Amino acid sequence: MDEVRAKLKMKTTDAAARWCLANDVSILKIGNKNVVVEYEFRLILEKPVIDRLKAIHGDSWRKFYAAYDSENVLNFFELENTTEGDVAPTVAYNPNNFLTQIDYGKA
Repeated sequence: MDEVRAKLKMKTTDAAARWCLANDVSILKIGNKNVVVEYEFRLILEKPVIDRLKAIHGDSWRKFYAAYDSENVLNFFELENTTEGDVAPTVAYNPNNFLTQIDYGKA
């Protein structure tokens, strides 16, 4: 429970235990220690982050969560600045064609 208390940034393990009970995280008694299932705890703790990533990034939220979970800020930033399947458009622009179309420079 000390690790849970530290992750929740609470002062006492009793406060952390109350948070766990309020959020339906099971507290198990093993020997003389109270423990929680790490998967269950992380799921409840990170659910708001996952919901926000889903709302913002849609189907590509898993990539953003992987970058968030690994604390790779650079990767997260790169993902935000690109979208899946981005390809630079190839446009052949010829200013002379435009100028000809608007009859610029013709007397």
